[in-house]
Amino acid sequence: SEERQSLHLEIGTHLGSVLSLDSLLGAPFSRVAPQYPLIAAAVNQVNSSGLICDTHERLRFAQWNALAGKQSWDRSNCDAGLNYFKFGISFLGDAAWQNESQNELCRLLHEGAAACSFTLGENQACLRFASDIITNAAFDVSLVGHYLYIRSLETLGRFSDGLNHGLGVFQKL
Repeated sequence: SEERQSLHLEIGTHLGSVLSLDSLLGAPFSRVAPQYPLIAAAVNQVNSSGLICDTHERLRFAQWNALAGKQSWDRSNCDAGLNYFKFGISFLGDAAWQNESQNELCRLLHEGAAACSFTLGENQACLRFASDIITNAAFDVSLVGHYLYIRSLETLGRFSDGLNHGLGVFQKL
């Protein structure tokens, strides 16, 4: 129900405020690590709400999901990480790459989703996320995407495609 969704959003934003999640973005692991369980709880509540329409809030919650995703990845919890990265991508919306101020966040979310997908053996998903990076990010910041794209092609047995893509990357270096 809408009341329940509203309660999830209220709990999540309150927890995020108490934790000062906005100030933890980009903070070192040692500062964030002790708060990970509460960060996950706050972000899970927000993600469960499904009510976020405001553009500023959507960007804010995409950043929170990037933080939770990175913390999950750092703990080798790729399932949770992938979930957070995918929620972050969905909060940014379809036009995320067209907004220059969101490009870095969009790239980081896609890199996280691609890395988690690859680690989980979800190579088709990894190819999609990596392809989004390659297509939308500047070459000099898309190398992680290229690497994961090539590795996924190899894992799928598409060695010739992987080699050709790799040679194309080397020519641009």
